[in-house]
Amino acid sequence: MTAIPETDGIYNELNKSLTSLTADQGGDEMKIKRDFTALLCMGESAVGNCASIYYTPEHLIKREPWTLVRKFYAECGYEPLKQTGLEDSMSMELSFLAQQSVSASEKEDINAIIDSVKLQKRFIAEHLDFWADDFCDDLILAGEGTPFEGGICRSLKAILKYDTLLLDMMIEEEAA
Repeated sequence: MTAIPETDGIYNELNKSLTSLTADQGGDEMKIKRDFTALLCMGESAVGNCASIYYTPEHLIKREPWTLVRKFYAECGYEPLKQTGLEDSMSMELSFLAQQSVSASEKEDINAIIDSVKLQKRFIAEHLDFWADDFCDDLILAGEGTPFEGGICRSLKAILKYDTLLLDMMIEEEAA
């Protein structure tokens, strides 16, 4: 594998975001829980945490993005746990991506690894790319004064950029 360049300051952005996660929170777990509830569940300006809510005119669950991501999961043989939420929620989509990364790291056959890497790249392109950045930006804006959630969102944006860069590099390196 080639060395990973520090492209577009992604690494610095990630470090800054991770540092801000705990800054100014003082270990106040109840404050973090109240902020989370207000931002994602019941607040006046709560941000929808599912692609269907976020990107359909009706702002309802189980719309077209939900159908598409369920189809993607089925094609991959992925069966999400029912108690973890809707299939097109940010947490479920990230869980799927993480599971695919772990699966790829456990493979020994280079072709199987590249297939897994391409699957991850396709998932990001077809699902997360359409709403993750906007979701994070809206959550940061709605949660001004909630540094924990803002830090998580800035970290997520940086991780997705960096992950995409790594996946592209792996695919290009194998093609060479």
